[in-house]
Amino acid sequence: MTSTPQNSDSVPWRLMRLAALTLAMALLPTLFAALPAQGQTYAILHSFSGGEPDGGEPMAGLLLGPTGNLFGTASEGGGCATCDGTVFKLDTSGTLTVLHSFEDAEGVDPQAGVIRGPSGELYGTTYLTNGNSCQCGTVYKLYKGTLTVLHTFSGPDGSEPDAGLFRDAAGNLYGTTRIGGAFNHGTLFKLDTTGTLTVLHSFGANVKRDGRAPYAGLVLDGSGNAYGTTFYGGPSGEGTIYKLNLATGKYATLYSFPGPPGGASPAAGLIRDTAGNLYGTTYIGGNDNVGTIFKFDKRTSTVTVLYSFPWHGGGPEGAYPYGGLVRDSAGNLYGTTVMGGAYRDGTVFKLGTTNTLTVLHSFKLSTEGGGDGAFPFGSLVLDPAGNLFGTTQAGGAYGWGTIFKLTP
Repeated sequence: MTSTPQNSDSVPWRLMRLAALTLAMALLPTLFAALPAQGQTYAILHSFSGGEPDGGEPMAGLLLGPTGNLFGTASEGGGCATCDGTVFKLDTSGTLTVLHSFEDAEGVDPQAGVIRGPSGELYGTTYLTNGNSCQCGTVYKLYKGTLTVLHTFSGPDGSEPDAGLFRDAAGNLYGTTRIGGAFNHGTLFKLDTTGTLTVLHSFGANVKRDGRAPYAGLVLDGSGNAYGTTFYGGPSGEGTIYKLNLATGKYATLYSFPGPPGGASPAAGLIRDTAGNLYGTTYIGGNDNVGTIFKFDKRTSTVTVLYSFPWHGGGPEGAYPYGGLVRDSAGNLYGTTVMGGAYRDGTVFKLGTTNTLTVLHSFKLSTEGGGDGAFPFGSLVLDPAGNLFGTTQAGGAYGWGTIFKLTP
């Protein structure tokens, strides 16, 4: 496993996860009230082995291809003894194929998922890099079995890209890095079709106004503006929502999270509705400081907390929503929490249009194997039939995570 220089925005992810889980488990009561039986259909489509060839610990959500195949990344293992992460395809028959295993200078530890280009090529980022002094991560393209490193980060141009990318109509790629840049608090970048990377914004020039540590990627509106979140920064230090005009390069902080009882520390990106409102989650904050679901009105630059996760009984409704949301045609929102639920190992939830939350599935980590998955860090993907697909970082038949399907 690679190591990397640390600062306050760059604690190793596995240590952060272990610390959060240890703290949460210590706070839970010995006896836990079970939720009523759930009527949804849940199935594990694949259990990761942790080693060769399929890897393990998928941290990101999935990409649904045009023929129903699922594409994603695993942050560990792969098809060689020294490999550290994979890109995979899961076809509609349930067969998983490793499309690429990462090693050394091409990047390792992919924390983000992939996006698809017009010819079926896949684009993504790796969190780290072996084989150079910076170990700052890469942007890559995978096409017909061949991986091309499009950019290797060096620090001043960004470091540790934790989020995925988006691609504009001209083929330019946009993304974020958690640290690096002029102030070592992260960057917004553009990678054009010639392979030239431009830093569009370096976070942290004034941390009381600007955000820092963008863990999430960007969402684009119809007017050429990109929106995103930062985990830290703003007047309260609890994170921000920002806007970047791609044509002019103008950057603006639109909202600063206040902390409890409001939201705090959004780890995921935003989604849009047809009216242009933005929706997201905060990892902590809310009435009990275990996370929120919010709506952001761009016209007024105000946030409305749609749901504050409660901690009564140890968070049976879920706690700590790390991933983002998906929205169906009726306006219902779906997402995951990494903790809480009937077995304390995370949930899949639905927030209806009246802001009533329903737990669709509570994950269960079995220490003896055979659990149905645990700790879903990634966002969900919704197919046209209303099925939800996602990943868990742990659990499954071998303890190394799963790909699952849930039919509400």
